[in-house]
Parts: sequence; structure tokens; C-alpha cells
Amino acid sequence: MSELTLRIRPKSKVTKTDIENVSIALLALVGIMQTSEIFYVWDEFIDAIKFLIFLLSIVVLYLQLADQKLSYRSLARMLFIVGILTYTCIRTKNFSFLLICLFLLTGRSTTIENFVKRSLKILIIFGGGHILLWCVNTIIPLGLTIYTNESERRIAFGFTHPNICAIKFGWGILMYLWLNWNHMTKRKWGLLYTLSAMFYVATKSDSWLIIFFILILAGFRKNKILRRFISAFSRVAFPVFGIFNILTSYYFLVDGRLSNYSLLLDKLFNRRISMGYLAIKENGLTVLGQAIR
Repeated sequence: MSELTLRIRPKSKVTKTDIENVSIALLALVGIMQTSEIFYVWDEFIDAIKFLIFLLSIVVLYLQLADQKLSYRSLARMLFIVGILTYTCIRTKNFSFLLICLFLLTGRSTTIENFVKRSLKILIIFGGGHILLWCVNTIIPLGLTIYTNESERRIAFGFTHPNICAIKFGWGILMYLWLNWNHMTKRKWGLLYTLSAMFYVATKSDSWLIIFFILILAGFRKNKILRRFISAFSRVAFPVFGIFNILTSYYFLVDGRLSNYSLLLDKLFNRRISMGYLAIKENGLTVLGQAIR
């Protein structure tokens, strides 16, 4: 009689990658919950998730040190950056930014594609849930706001403001475009344009005009001249637009040619320049951030 043996499969260990994936999902979830009309009252629960993300980042950092995959020079550089970020978050009283940066520093083994893919999945699940609950709310009152502005009939789909809704789903459109960059078909282009148009009509947010502009540019992504121009300009776009925004806001009501341009841009961008001017006038301008009243 053959001897009967029993094989016990060893328990799988929780890896650093597993922790990073959980952290990505929690980051995306917190980003939705703290801007949601449904979850924003759960302050203690949201803070608990943020604290958990912080602890998971520390665990990932410890595992990197234990595996000797992080040199002391890299550790010192990382701690220096975290120190600046912490000081900035204390000044601005916004620690969500610190969590994102801390994870990006410690989650060195994760890929951008993995980060974007998991963030998009969370948005589809919970963002789609918001839209579904809003639709049910129009029939069976659930306490959600149907129209943020009755005269304009703007819809926030369960988020705290239509502009917030536009930002969330606008990023979802861009994430989908990025993930399918080399596999875009006419059907997928049609889907993105249709969704963008529907959200623009519902939210009436100018942010969707930017999304349309990006989609149009992406449609010419195979043009070599345009690709080279965008590649070169994207390297300096952030500081250039930052300085331009500061100058136009600072000189908004100052006599001169730049002030005239600022007034014109203010009308074009729905009084965004004047809002920047008021923020600088009332709070000043600092390098490492501050809390805005």
C-alpha cells in the first residue's frame, strides 16, 4: 500500500508590494471620501485611514532598510525631503499632500502604471457609486443635494461641489487615456469625448474645457513635430505657468500693460485671476506654503 502523504502549503507572506498596493487603494479612497457629500462627515474614520497610510509607509521604509536596498545617502536625502514636506504641510495645515509624497518616496518598487491603474479602479467603483446614489436620490430622497445651484442646475453627483466632481472624473478620463495611450481606438475616443461632454453639461465646470483641449492634443500624438514640442515644453511648463500665474495675479489691479492683460484673462478664466489677487493681497506669498483664509 502506498504511503499517503499530506502536503501543507506554506502561508504566503505579506510582501512590500502588497503593502504598497493597499496604500495606493487607501490614498485613492481617502481622496474621494474627504470631498464626498456622503462620507465627509466621517472625519474620524478618514483621519484613521490617513494615519494607517502613514504607518504603512513607515513599514515599507523599514522593509527597504532591512533588505539593504536603500543606502544611507538615499535615506538622508529622503529624510531631508520629508522634513521640507512636513514643514510645508504644517504651514498649510494640509497633511493629505504629505501622505502622497511620503508614499511616493517610500514606494520605490511600485510603478506609475500600477499606481494609476489602481487609482482608476477605486474611482470607477466609488465614483460610479456616487452617480448611482445620486440617480436614486432623484427618485427616493437620500439627503443628497440634487442641484448645487438651482438657477444654473449644476450637478455634483454626491460630491461637495460640481468643480470637485469635475476634477475627480476629469482625472479619471486622463488616467484612462494614459493607460490606453498606445491602444486607443475610435470606440475608446468616442467614449472619452461622450463622457466628457456629459459631465460638462451636468457640472457646467470649466475644468472640462481643459480636458477637451488635452484630448484634442492627444489625438495628434503621432505627429512628430507636436510630440517634440510638447515633450520640450512639459519640462518647463510647471514653473513657467506658476510664475505667469503669480505675476498676473500680483499685478491684477496695478496700472500698466500687464494689468490690462490680467483683466482680460480674468474674464476668460471666470475670475480666477482676481481670486488669486485677493489671496496674495490678504495672505501674502511665501515659498514653503501657508494656510489661506
